[in-house]
Amino acid sequence: MAESKLPEPSGKISIFFVLMCLAPMVYCLFFSVFCGLFGVADLFKCFVSPISVAYLVFYVAIAVLMYKWAISKYKSYDGTESSCDSLNSLYPIVVGAFIGLLLINAFCYPFVFASSAVKNEVYSFSLWSFINISVGSTFLIGLLFYILWLENLEDWLGQLPFYEKHLKMNLLSRFLLINVFSTIGLVALVIAPLFTPSNEGKTFMEVFVSYMLPASIIGMVLNAAGFFSMVKSLTGRIKGITNFAQKLAEGNYTMQPLVVTSREEVGLLVGNINSFYEATKKLLEGVKQSVGSTKESGRSLETQMISTNTSVQQIVNNIKDVKTLMETQSAGVGNVSSAMEMITRNIDMLNQSIESQSSAVEQSSAAVREMIANIQSVTGILSKNADSIEKLGSASDEGNSRVQEAVNVSERILSESSGLMDASNVIQNIAEQTNLLAMNAAIEAAHAGEAGKGFAVVADEIRKLAEQSNAQGKKISESLQNLDEVIKRVASSTKALQDQFAVIFDLAKTVKTQEEIVMNAMNEQNAGSSQIIDAMRSIDDSTISVKQGAAEMLAEGKTVSTEIRSLEQTSNSVFEFVEKMLAGTDSIVSNINRSSESSDKNLESIKVLEDMTMKFKLKA
Repeated sequence: MAESKLPEPSGKISIFFVLMCLAPMVYCLFFSVFCGLFGVADLFKCFVSPISVAYLVFYVAIAVLMYKWAISKYKSYDGTESSCDSLNSLYPIVVGAFIGLLLINAFCYPFVFASSAVKNEVYSFSLWSFINISVGSTFLIGLLFYILWLENLEDWLGQLPFYEKHLKMNLLSRFLLINVFSTIGLVALVIAPLFTPSNEGKTFMEVFVSYMLPASIIGMVLNAAGFFSMVKSLTGRIKGITNFAQKLAEGNYTMQPLVVTSREEVGLLVGNINSFYEATKKLLEGVKQSVGSTKESGRSLETQMISTNTSVQQIVNNIKDVKTLMETQSAGVGNVSSAMEMITRNIDMLNQSIESQSSAVEQSSAAVREMIANIQSVTGILSKNADSIEKLGSASDEGNSRVQEAVNVSERILSESSGLMDASNVIQNIAEQTNLLAMNAAIEAAHAGEAGKGFAVVADEIRKLAEQSNAQGKKISESLQNLDEVIKRVASSTKALQDQFAVIFDLAKTVKTQEEIVMNAMNEQNAGSSQIIDAMRSIDDSTISVKQGAAEMLAEGKTVSTEIRSLEQTSNSVFEFVEKMLAGTDSIVSNINRSSESSDKNLESIKVLEDMTMKFKLKA
């Protein structure tokens, strides 16, 4: 088996893994006792029951086997590209599998405890309440340690290359999933006390203050701790990148490449920075070597040019006497020849300048065309945004109408409830009158003696019925008063919601207006860019015409130069020979001088380049 390219995993990975798997279960039991779902003795009975112990052993065994399997897979990394691709593809499966393990345990654990509670006759137990506690504990406590475990796992996998093709879940998706899970966990823990049998006789406010409020505070603290851990880790990675880039900006290339400690966009950024760092370092090393070689060649060339210049100067001095005798006859032809050569060179330089101008105009035209394409693309996006804003306005208007209907219904219910209150008062009055009649009937029956006994029994039953009706009427009145208060709160909330919809509708209109202004500006810019491209085309046509004229002038100039040289060749053979020697020596001296100047400039440029490269530190 090939040696692993990854070091041994840190002990923190194992510690956070154990906490991720077991801490939610411990917190779940603690919170169950806190909510009154168990007594301590009943909890102990259920926890040590055979089915609970067997489930715990099975769960721990599965978790340990999955953990060892994942670690062994990553330790098999041998540095090859296929191994890298395989293990990067395995990464989302591993992290997803452990999320699945936590979710399965969150729902299975309550059923195991429900079975133990039935066997141990724990009547205070509620399955629905325990499910909420288990899910909430997993989504808060488990999620917190899952984040810490994942950060340390990715830190350990830093030696495993990570490229864009390996990106399976971006940073935004991670934050959204954690936010969703933590919110679900917080809600589950807060509502769990509502389903606890021991709280059935308590008011909502008592349950809220005693259980729901502490649960929400603890949940929010755990939620904040998870987000703080993620943000701190992200900030640390960005700070490391910033320090690395700062040292590169200072010319320090003696550092080790950054380690990829995350498997999302920040990890891709670190990988790209490392690639840039390696390429730039190799380039600077090559430049330094080339500067040294070029510097030695320049010095040798400068020495040779000095020696050659001295020899040529001696030749020039020897033929200067002959030049004086021939100067009168050859001056005219020589001046004309030199002038035509200069004209030809100037025309050639003009032709090259025109070609450069033509190329620059073409590049400018291409840039303007690209700018027009970008403007058109932005205009299309703005059009789509305008449609979306129009739909948002329609949806806000429709939502406002729905809320208005809800307000009307609430007011109608409030109005109808007052009628029910009046009816309840009428029932109580009738019950009181009936009670009085029953008492009068009983008195009359007593006066009747034996003949009124039967009537007395009926009167007594009527009196009892009237008392019961009166008691029920009072309860109904109390319920209607409570209902009236609830309806008033609903109506107030609905009206507030209606005001919010009105604000959303106004904001949508404002955004739509700004969108139209931007769209008009982009259209004006598009029209101006079209005018620019037309002007660039006109300049390009003019440049082509000038280029053609310069080419014709260059051809005519060469022709004139040829004729002058022919005229010069018809002169006396001695004069021609001397003039050729003189022209040759002048050309040699001129070339040598220019070469010397170029050599000096080359040495200066090499010195400047050497000074620039010395700013970069390539070795520690």
